[in-house]
Amino acid sequence: MTTQESVDEIERPEEHDDDEIFPSIAYEAAPPPRRDFMPWHRPRKQYVRRKQWLHQARKLIKSLPHEGPIRYLGLPGDDLLDLRALHEIADSSRELLFLGFMDGGGQDARVNLNISMQEVLDLKHVSERSHVVPDNINSLARSTSMGTDYLRKFGPFDVVNLGFCNNVMTGAIGERSIYDAINNLFGLQARRLDPWLLFLTTRAVQETVHPDVSEKLDLLLAENLEQCKGFSEGLGALLGEVADIPTTLSDCDAVQWFDMFCVCMAKVILNAAVSGRMKVELKSTMSYRVGRLDDAEPDDLVSFAFLITPSIAPAGDAGGLSAAQPGPDECELAVKLAPRIAKRVQVDKLLDEDKELLASMIDESAALLKQARYPEAEYRAWVVQT
Repeated sequence: MTTQESVDEIERPEEHDDDEIFPSIAYEAAPPPRRDFMPWHRPRKQYVRRKQWLHQARKLIKSLPHEGPIRYLGLPGDDLLDLRALHEIADSSRELLFLGFMDGGGQDARVNLNISMQEVLDLKHVSERSHVVPDNINSLARSTSMGTDYLRKFGPFDVVNLGFCNNVMTGAIGERSIYDAINNLFGLQARRLDPWLLFLTTRAVQETVHPDVSEKLDLLLAENLEQCKGFSEGLGALLGEVADIPTTLSDCDAVQWFDMFCVCMAKVILNAAVSGRMKVELKSTMSYRVGRLDDAEPDDLVSFAFLITPSIAPAGDAGGLSAAQPGPDECELAVKLAPRIAKRVQVDKLLDEDKELLASMIDESAALLKQARYPEAEYRAWVVQT
């Protein structure tokens, strides 16, 4: 595409007075192609960004030593909407240095990503060293991948934001899986001495969970139900008045399944953290439906905010000579999960009941999308229709 700047650099012919023979030609860059609005453009996503991500990130950054940039890892998409929103956590004392992963999308997505990158880098307090890796986050499962190389150079991170459009539990268990990638990410984060945040967003649809994964989740539940005092009571409070607490995911009805899936997903993160001698606190849980807003079915997407704190206790002595104990107690942390998930914010319901809050989130979403070159009037019309 020829831009005005490139045209100005071209040697022009000698000027003549006869404008009819040599008319002046105006060159304008063609506007980017129109893109369709997506489910994550709805105002409930902006509520999650504002009330969960930004709220928790600001609290964390305020508590950390003011040394070096704020390091952020995420899956931003070619519009970089999450980064446009989250760059607010940076200021003149600490810039935002981000590493993103984006795989696929075709030529149009790559062109849009290049434009979005320049726009975000032009925002205040965003490091020009920030980078988006053209690879899938699963590449972190391989120690020799390009993604792992960037991870080691940029990390460890203050904020990790794993926003999956699909169910993270869809894939099979095996070498180089998403589970290996997450485990390796926790291995890198174990180098930190300060607390850090993990935001995890995943679809929660029963039919999309891989059978082997579902079986493994049932085992995790069974271990806690058998070994952890207070775990079953927490599940009972979460699930409501039931004669018998389900002991497997397959025993649950649709509403119970969503709640139990949330517990299992939190358990996966808890186990990864405890393996790296880190404590986990579930700070916030939010959910909504990706499909129709008036659907009576349970929510099918959940967003977690975990505060993860390295353990400063000495490592346990396998030989038994030292009085040092192993790292964080998994049971002690696991029994706190269900009560926290019971406080889950159902975002669609909240916005439906609070019209003023809904209007505010629509305004923020429109402003955010306008930064990414979406037409504001069309967006507002789309929100009303959907």
